[in-house]
Amino acid sequence: MSAVSNFLLRRNDGEDLSIRRVYRHEIESALRLILAKSAGSDADDSVLEFLQMAVHRGLDLNAIWVAVDSAENVQWAALPMPLAGRAMLLMTPPRMRPGVGAKHVSALVESILGDAHKAGVQMIQALVDTEHNAVYRALLEGGFEEIAELIYLTRQIRAPLAGRLVPEKYTLWTYSPATHARFSRCIERSYINSQDCPGLNGKREMEDIIAGHKAAGEFDPDLWTLASDASGEDVGVMLLNRLQNREGYELVYIGLVPEARGSGLADALLRTAFNQLHGEGGSTIVAACDANNAPARKLYYRHGFGYLYTRHALVKELGLPVQPDH
Repeated sequence: MSAVSNFLLRRNDGEDLSIRRVYRHEIESALRLILAKSAGSDADDSVLEFLQMAVHRGLDLNAIWVAVDSAENVQWAALPMPLAGRAMLLMTPPRMRPGVGAKHVSALVESILGDAHKAGVQMIQALVDTEHNAVYRALLEGGFEEIAELIYLTRQIRAPLAGRLVPEKYTLWTYSPATHARFSRCIERSYINSQDCPGLNGKREMEDIIAGHKAAGEFDPDLWTLASDASGEDVGVMLLNRLQNREGYELVYIGLVPEARGSGLADALLRTAFNQLHGEGGSTIVAACDANNAPARKLYYRHGFGYLYTRHALVKELGLPVQPDH
């Protein structure tokens, strides 16, 4: 169907809904849907906080796409947020309103693909709470695939740990331009036979992965650690970032090369993180773990992490945009 003005008409078996870009006066309504809590509250504080964040980050809220009914009421919405590393996060409402179907969600996703291609995006990501099955199924019908069920965990840092944290045979390095290539190689090797989101392997280039890790919160090279063994081989990495507004820390990634697994190095790196963060004043540390990654789950629980919530992690890969015939 051809474009009319700035909207495309899509239909399902229920009420006709129009799929188009958001109008300026509809942005707040669209954000209320996207940011609504499970109970369906308007989330005034969340909307205000998000608007402030958008201004600070220069986020273009005109990039929102909406599904509107015949009375021009916004019934559903999707906000594509650019991420570092040629990626994009798709934010959607947690629930499907009556009259909104998977076809509308697919149409919204299809419409956003053009913007994503123009921006050079290679992958679109979405995170959906596990209790929101309708949205989850609709995104799957829209071409997303699930790469993991992520368990989010947290731990308080209140006191330093005594004793040697890392065995003498290991040397620790921080991130810098001089160690960038070593971090890159070690991260890539840590993916071999890993149980941590194996569905992502091979989907992104390493430079994009590292750029994405740096952008997860506030990057500080001193919080990124590389471990080498007595032979000088790099065998493990741990990447920590500060959360926005310095409200805590995120364990962005921890991984070991195959030959270092089962050696206790991951425990040592975590102990190092706890003391390092305590030295900065202590706070909360959060981590996300693939639900199928039993060794990682045992590691976190062994070190006092507690459960927060679980989400489906979905991705949609983008090929090269189709060039028009001349």
